[in-house]
Amino acid sequence: MINSIQYTQDTQEDLYNLLKILKLPVRILNNNMNYWFVRTESGKYYKDFLFNSYIAVGWNYINILSKDNDDEKTIKLIKEKYPDAIPGRVLNPIKRFCQEMQPGDLVIIPSTSSATFAFGIIKSDPYIETIKEQYVSDDLSVSCPYIKRRTVKWLSSLERHRLDPNLFQFFRAHQTISNATRYADYIDRTLNTLYIKNDIAHIILDVCTQKNIPANKLIKFISGLLNYLNKVTDDPTASNDIDIKLNVQSPDILEFIGSPIKIAIIALIFLFIVGGEAKFSKQGYDIEFSLKTQGLIEKGIQYYERVLKENIDPSELKDEIEQLKIKDPTGIPRV
Repeated sequence: MINSIQYTQDTQEDLYNLLKILKLPVRILNNNMNYWFVRTESGKYYKDFLFNSYIAVGWNYINILSKDNDDEKTIKLIKEKYPDAIPGRVLNPIKRFCQEMQPGDLVIIPSTSSATFAFGIIKSDPYIETIKEQYVSDDLSVSCPYIKRRTVKWLSSLERHRLDPNLFQFFRAHQTISNATRYADYIDRTLNTLYIKNDIAHIILDVCTQKNIPANKLIKFISGLLNYLNKVTDDPTASNDIDIKLNVQSPDILEFIGSPIKIAIIALIFLFIVGGEAKFSKQGYDIEFSLKTQGLIEKGIQYYERVLKENIDPSELKDEIEQLKIKDPTGIPRV
């Protein structure tokens, strides 16, 4: 009887599909993506950007959409058109917007008082917009007059309290456009529960206890999850290369980092523990395993369920999960 999960490409694909059925899809992030923070004039243009799917930068007389640009001539034009401005403070954000940003990069914009932050993916090269009346949601919103624009596909928005605290200091920067790529790790784990980047996988578990974290409960939970990884793979060394990050600020998170297939197995183990057999009785799934037919999909689910049942006692870590208040990741709204 086969009672372990093997390390194969087909197994990895099946695990990803099973996790998608269980409402925890694996996201593949662009390794080369840059991250940008774009101000909205103290939130004045936030809703316009959001509802009309774009970002923009000011100084309409200065249009340098390509890298074939003479900085000296541009600075001369800035001095002519904006005599009260410091040329570098005009030129630098325009160059970032028009030349450094790329389609596929992630952009973040703040609302009024930075109460909410929207996250999106840049979809277009820079372009010049003919200003026309645009739809905004209410009378308090203002249409942006800036003509240098990029189309953005907004993913979602998060309230300030849901952001990683490491981002707060950066978001207080006053530049019109700031490169936030050095904060990529914090942004990625804020937006994603289970993701792969640079061929390394991450799963983020939210620890929501309001009390001091009991050391023995945390240690037992981590060691228990890693021991289960060893058991279901029938590999006593499987957990040796799994790294862990613990953020003890609010919100608290526990991050497991490792190879894509091992992190997928850890995710599956955790879902089995918090959901038990109910997780595997979902109907109406709309994707196919690599095994292709629906009959074999059901067999695949039964196979993984059997492996987990034979190796895991879901009640063993229940007390630790309840005391640490670790949330079921399928129920956490992320971007």
